[in-house]
Amino acid sequence: MPTCRRKRVLITQPSDELLNASKNDPTREVFYLAQTGEIFPDYESYTARMSFYRTKQFQCEVTGKGGLDYFHALESELQEARTLHERFPESLKAAVLQSVQWQIMGRLDHLVEAVYDRFKDRYFEGEKVFVDIQGDKFWARVAHVYPPKSPSTSSSSPHPVHRIGGDLSLTLEQSIQRDDPKDYFYKIQIVEDGANWHPNGTHTNGTTTNGHHADDPSQSASVKWGGSLMDVTCTVMSRDRLAFSKSILRRFFRETVDRDPAVASPWTVKPHIAEKYGLETVMPDDVRKGVEIVRKGEIEKRKKIWDEKEGPPSKKQKKNADIKAKKEEEERAREIAEQEQKEREAQAALLAKKKKKPLKYPTEDLDVVPSERERRQGLKVRPLPKKDLPFGISFEPFLMTWGYLQTFGVPLHLSPFSLDDYERAILHSQVDNPCFLIAEIHTCLIYNLRQVQGHRHSAIVSLSEMKQEMEARGIPDMDDVSIDALTDALIDKGNSWERNPLRASETRDGWHDSMIGCLKDHATVRKFPRLRAVLTHLLFPPADAQIDVGSDSSSHDLYTPATLYPSMPVDDKIALLAFLCDVSISSKSVHAYMDNCEEQLTQLRKDKIELNRERKRLQELMVELAGKDEDTKDSPKEAPKEPPKETGKGKKADKKAKAEPEPEPAESGEDEIGDALDDVDSLSDEEAVPTLDSDELGSDDGAGGDSRRSSLSVRPKSQAKQRGSAQQRKLERQKAAKDKAALAEYRRADEELNKLDRKLEVIELDFRKLLGSIRAKPIGKDRFYSRVWWFDGFGGTSLVAPGGGTLYGAGRLFIQGPSQLDWEAMDRRDSEDGDVMVRMREELGEEGVMDIGEWGMYTEVEEVEEFIKWLNHKGRREASLKNALTPWLDHIFNGMRKRLVDVAAANLAALPAPEGRRSSRKSAAALEAELRQSYMGWTNKRAPNSGSASVQ
Repeated sequence: MPTCRRKRVLITQPSDELLNASKNDPTREVFYLAQTGEIFPDYESYTARMSFYRTKQFQCEVTGKGGLDYFHALESELQEARTLHERFPESLKAAVLQSVQWQIMGRLDHLVEAVYDRFKDRYFEGEKVFVDIQGDKFWARVAHVYPPKSPSTSSSSPHPVHRIGGDLSLTLEQSIQRDDPKDYFYKIQIVEDGANWHPNGTHTNGTTTNGHHADDPSQSASVKWGGSLMDVTCTVMSRDRLAFSKSILRRFFRETVDRDPAVASPWTVKPHIAEKYGLETVMPDDVRKGVEIVRKGEIEKRKKIWDEKEGPPSKKQKKNADIKAKKEEEERAREIAEQEQKEREAQAALLAKKKKKPLKYPTEDLDVVPSERERRQGLKVRPLPKKDLPFGISFEPFLMTWGYLQTFGVPLHLSPFSLDDYERAILHSQVDNPCFLIAEIHTCLIYNLRQVQGHRHSAIVSLSEMKQEMEARGIPDMDDVSIDALTDALIDKGNSWERNPLRASETRDGWHDSMIGCLKDHATVRKFPRLRAVLTHLLFPPADAQIDVGSDSSSHDLYTPATLYPSMPVDDKIALLAFLCDVSISSKSVHAYMDNCEEQLTQLRKDKIELNRERKRLQELMVELAGKDEDTKDSPKEAPKEPPKETGKGKKADKKAKAEPEPEPAESGEDEIGDALDDVDSLSDEEAVPTLDSDELGSDDGAGGDSRRSSLSVRPKSQAKQRGSAQQRKLERQKAAKDKAALAEYRRADEELNKLDRKLEVIELDFRKLLGSIRAKPIGKDRFYSRVWWFDGFGGTSLVAPGGGTLYGAGRLFIQGPSQLDWEAMDRRDSEDGDVMVRMREELGEEGVMDIGEWGMYTEVEEVEEFIKWLNHKGRREASLKNALTPWLDHIFNGMRKRLVDVAAANLAALPAPEGRRSSRKSAAALEAELRQSYMGWTNKRAPNSGSASVQ
């Protein structure tokens, strides 16, 4: 095949699907490339492939000529292959392949050398050869071969032609000695077409090798010997080098022989070629034994460390050999020890390098290795999830149908209900007290399916096709009710299900017949494998069916779908609901609801961006207001301090209240000054420092005068101090007013920030509801790829009641085992690292390891808290999971606690009252309370045109 300079071209085989599609659909156009056998589905792919083939980057694998496109290179290879098979003597092929068959020879070159040496002087009948006659070479044909006669053979039993000489098991000398090619005689016939051939293989077309024309007198020999017969030996014969040479043999062997890669494997002719030339394709026993002996010897030879010398060794030789062996053993031990030391040093250096270059967290979870300290303290174990889930293998479709009914409760006109109520409703099997929740679920789905286009009587057609297929395969019908009987009974059921009114005031009476009609027009055996079993149960109750009926059973027809549905196996009930949900998702109302959710999500994203922008502005404002309250460089940035409240006792009381939080040390005379601060503050500098006349100063004498002068000398200092204290009080009042205004601004910003936080919380709740309506995905994965699901707050459900109470749907946290792809990824990592599965069992425990898709759950708050503690924030998956769980922990915990309370109340209500403490009226009330549990008292508040639709 032509080879590209960069890569080998792979030819794609014709696609059966495309061929069949083009045959079945004549209008479908496909493009076929005859040279490669490729088929292209469109014109673009065809032209792209042709452009690649037209690039001149291919070369002929035979001639080595490059710079060709694919088609020229392929044509060159095919032409060379045709030329090879045409020029290689046909009579020589069988002899050469016979000699090669079952020969043990390591390399192809050695095989080519051996065959060429054996057959270069051996010729066979029908070959075209050159004959040297009187110095000129003529093209001749071998007419007959005369082998040499031996004394043991007669003329009637000649020696086989070159049979011994072509045996490669003999050496060249042995073959010549036993079958010398010079002893053969050949009857040849000169070609009479008048054409001479030069020894190099060129044709002269009527001219001699010297370039003379045929009518030249020197060419009389050509005319003389043309068409004549003569006997010659191999000494005057030769072959065309383009027909038989070592390079031609090598190419010939590449196409005709093969060899296994095992040690001492023989060369074998390809089966179809061996069959063409009549060669043995089964190895003879003697040849097989010889091959095994050679193989065994070769293996022993390879295992042998040194060759033993011929003859028994002497004592001195033994001693020297022992000394030499001992030295070699010591040398090998020293080399092994040095190698081990180097490996230990390299490993230590690698570990040191790894320690010096720590991992950047978060990283791949399985790369986070527990430290020695954590191992000494004991590894944390993931809390064991509960695996006692209801309905066994039907738990996943059970959970799926509940999630669908909760998510699309708005377009289905179905109020929310808990997962526990849904479980009890499916398990409900009483006929006299039908479960309104089950009736309302099926009714809402039936109303929704009236919008979906179905196929009239598709179930009957599918069952008939199923019967024909069983008959064609010879499969007997082992069911109690035959398909014919089932289809006959199904024809008259539910024909007007699209128009049948299922009124809430009549407790949706007739929904069973409508459901059968819905199945008849929407279900097939392929889409709903349990179709036959479900319809058989609803229309033909088994003979041993035990229907739980009460005292009023005489008023009921025990063989209607309404009385037979409660006794249906729960797996079939769940499968039926799963099918109805699958078909319902294609309805117009569901699609319109999803589109509306997309639009609301877009608006919520815009609102969230605006609120976050306003929230950031308020935070920056609060930081700025807190910074203005700093009095010193060392004081931290805090909110402005709240000023003291006024007491209504005047300015002194206000001043005392201001002074109380930070008391200052008292100074002499401060009390007296404080009493007159108000008057002092209102005076000017001249009024604050009165002047005295000289008479007044001179009228005092004696002790009184001295005291007067002393009082006058102190008085200016006191007045200066009063002026400074008044100025300080004024500044403090101004600062207090500013702080009061800043605090008011700070309080207003903080209040606005709280309002924004409440709005953002509402947006997050709405965002979860709407996003869950479009796609349901796990909240995250742990380190071992186990998926964590939390189903509350999706679609038509909510997490907060209108009055602020807690609402829940499942009230649990579910754990699902890894998917198939994740498990394969861990298997690949386990094969590389060798410790993933061991680590999983170590950290999860044998019971904690979850299979592919296996489900478990956490029902208590403590279990979830332990699970969150077990998560390692250094891993990417667990860090993301922890960040996703943390904002919702309050809602998760509140829902769990409320569910546990409701489950305990339901279990308590189901217990019978003591016999000695109740009257007949109380017994009836207790029975009524037992039948009216939470799932029995559920009402559909979203039912259209009916307000609240309940059992009453």
